[in-house]
Amino acid sequence: MMRASLTRLTPAGFITAVVGGILLSFAPAYGQVDSYVELLRSDIRTEKQAILTQVMQFSDEQASVFWPIYREYDLELSKYADRGRSVVQARRGESQDP
Repeated sequence: MMRASLTRLTPAGFITAVVGGILLSFAPAYGQVDSYVELLRSDIRTEKQAILTQVMQFSDEQASVFWPIYREYDLELSKYADRGRSVVQARRGESQDP
């Protein structure tokens, strides 16, 4: 039951995804992909933190231990996502060459 609640997209998350998709479709034309990606990541981080806070129901002491570790994990995860995005962009650029 708890798992089902985590897979539902909140209204704010849905709006973020839709608006983000629209913005990303225009971003390459204006060369602002990186700023849009960072904006979306920020919104997603906020949503994830709200969900985790609600589900985990940490005490103040537990939260003070958990959140620094989680932020470090999230930063490392973002680095992997950046690498993957770089590879995709490089391949997309190669396929567009004449």
